[in-house]
Amino acid sequence: MNWQDITRNPDPVVEELRQHFPATDPDEVLKTDKERAVEKLARANDLTRREAQVELDDLMFATDLRRYRRKA
Repeated sequence: MNWQDITRNPDPVVEELRQHFPATDPDEVLKTDKERAVEKLARANDLTRREAQVELDDLMFATDLRRYRRKA
């Protein structure tokens, strides 16, 4: 799953974003490109940019795994 997939169909990740990044509105994060989204997540959740990037990548990967398992 890449950032374009998420912004086109955000439903699978909105709740995950709320849980992982409680200080951030998922709708605001999803309206921008990935670099700006990472910056917003980092600032709002008191994370470094790198920490926010890793958390977001992990979230995207986990969402992808769940989607793959449903297909199998």
